[in-house]
Amino acid sequence: MQAVTGAVLEHFWLQSEIRRLEQQTADRWQELEEDTPAAFELTEPLLERRQQLQQRFQLVIAARATLTRLAPLIDCPAVWPPTLASQASERLREKSRLPDRLQILREQLEVYEQVYEQCGQRLSDFSSSRKSQNLEWIIIVLLAAELLLLVVDLLSSLSETT
Repeated sequence: MQAVTGAVLEHFWLQSEIRRLEQQTADRWQELEEDTPAAFELTEPLLERRQQLQQRFQLVIAARATLTRLAPLIDCPAVWPPTLASQASERLREKSRLPDRLQILREQLEVYEQVYEQCGQRLSDFSSSRKSQNLEWIIIVLLAAELLLLVVDLLSSLSETT
């Protein structure tokens, strides 16, 4: 009887964790829709939201880690020979559709992860491009200064010869 009670308690804990992850995922769906354009093209105003995008990505990774920790408990194979506790646990899992819900959460979190990964890539590309552009302008200014010095040197050498 104690084993059955333990199996039931474990099931309700798994159920509450999955429900919490489902709620978090649903609550953040609007944020995902707002951030999706940044996965395609980053603009200057979105650059100010860098910290926010980074925090959202960290939340997605934390949710994935939690889901990874729960998955073996939900997808565990049936015990042989079956015991009363294992049968109760398996029936509760089937009744609450935990394996299906786990798969749906995996797919949803994969979408979140892909979007925020792309946002991070765009932010990185944008910053790199900006630094590269600044470096190019510095080189242009230095070349212009060198050209100016060469012209001054050429004019001074021409004035000495005449």
